[in-house]
Amino acid sequence: HPFPSRRSSGLNGLDTYEELVRAGDLQILAAAREGRFNLLHVCGVPRNLDAFAAYPTHVINWADRAAGPALGTVVGRVDPVVCGGVDNLNTLPNGKPAQVEAEVQDALRQAGRHPMIVSAGCTYDPKAVPPENLEAMVRAAKTTALPAT
Repeated sequence: HPFPSRRSSGLNGLDTYEELVRAGDLQILAAAREGRFNLLHVCGVPRNLDAFAAYPTHVINWADRAAGPALGTVVGRVDPVVCGGVDNLNTLPNGKPAQVEAEVQDALRQAGRHPMIVSAGCTYDPKAVPPENLEAMVRAAKTTALPAT
């Protein structure tokens, strides 16, 4: 596992987050509430994305493709706009434009009518990503038909 310190154990489990981190997160987000646009990025492998569902933020982003959970399993459980849909570790730097387009189309299908921003799930090396793949991401986001209301 690439993040051994994030494994549940007697010393570091889901309760550790609640005990040590959540209060600080909420304090920071309360101070940022006056901002016009706040995006929360959940980095790594989120073991309990529901813990962030009620955070006071406009958008929640995570590596849905590389780390999970899938967008379709989350959209009914969170209020903020979801952000992601394209694998930042594999498809974006190494895939073909058609693969990027397919991930965007699938992400929009999974989101349904839930508001969504199409993006990479996490950061990526811009020097490693072919411009054609970024163009494919934008093109697919603009042209993919959304489900009827």
